[in-house]
Amino acid sequence: QRAEWTDIEPSVDIDCYHVNAVAPTQLARCLLKLRGLHHTVTKTDNIQFVVVSSVVGLLPAVLSASYAAAKSALNQYFRLLAVEMGEKGVRVSIVNPSLVFAPNNPLTAFTSEKGKSNGEVMTAPTKSHMKSERAAELISLSAVHQIHESIISASPLVFILIYVNAIAPGLMMKLILLGGVERLRKLRRGEH
Repeated sequence: QRAEWTDIEPSVDIDCYHVNAVAPTQLARCLLKLRGLHHTVTKTDNIQFVVVSSVVGLLPAVLSASYAAAKSALNQYFRLLAVEMGEKGVRVSIVNPSLVFAPNNPLTAFTSEKGKSNGEVMTAPTKSHMKSERAAELISLSAVHQIHESIISASPLVFILIYVNAIAPGLMMKLILLGGVERLRKLRRGEH
């Protein structure tokens, strides 16, 4: 997403939430029902969901309020699925990539207005962007090794920020404010 928090229309929040949180969750529910899996039945199965979320669901990410909220929700939906249905043989691997080089991502990203294009096209990856092939490889490894939740990034700074946020969210907020919002905007675009 590329939109300032105060400019986002409610319809964009709703659409982004449906695409990034509700749709994958409903697909998973449909599949489980089709396979006869429910908390009230004794049947077990051997099924794994591989969920590609985003680090913006774990960290405050400027210019991405709707997307960050949707990815946070997606993570929670599937964490709860793993808890509620784990005894039935349902496993979940949630992968949270950081910046991945995909030239059309900014162009097709949600903006503040419904139907409005961002117009931004990436011509080359930055040092912070992971190649899409490497991201696919790491997502596959998370699935094969049944890692419940993972973070993948080309930038060590992302890992540091996520761990600080998990351990001391108040400190994280102070660091964010100390670094300034403009710095965050640059980080979001892959600039250091």
